[in-house]
Amino acid sequence: MVCAAAVASINPCSRLLEWVIRKLERSSHLREEAPAWRLKFFQVLRWIGLLGLGWILNACSLGCVLVGIGQTVSLSDLPVWICAAAGSTSLGFLVLFAPGGLGVRDALLMGLLQMCTPIATAHIVVIAVLVRLVSLISELLFALLLYLVPPKHPLAQ
Repeated sequence: MVCAAAVASINPCSRLLEWVIRKLERSSHLREEAPAWRLKFFQVLRWIGLLGLGWILNACSLGCVLVGIGQTVSLSDLPVWICAAAGSTSLGFLVLFAPGGLGVRDALLMGLLQMCTPIATAHIVVIAVLVRLVSLISELLFALLLYLVPPKHPLAQ
């Protein structure tokens, strides 16, 4: 139901954002330099889908860590992993005093896993540390890939 409400709100939200941008352009002195913004429904929907796919992959990495430390897992637990991974990461970034949600994200992940799974507390601490390491290594590898692959359309300078 929440997903349906989110999808239904894409078009009104994009129109609201366009209205705000137009109002800001009128009050700005750089009006002629501002690009025209037009958010299309399917374009926003595609980006939401890609974001959802990212959370699913993040949850799968959590599942792989669980398997790696010897926990018995089932694909029926995937929604719990998605909620734990997405919730802890999102809320960790919202805490502004912790760079990258350091400590906050891990504590939230441990709390969510402790509430939703029958895993021992000592294992949950190891899981949180390993998920943080897997996340760090994957982000470093992706950054290296972006650095090594030249852009198709370089920005004009």
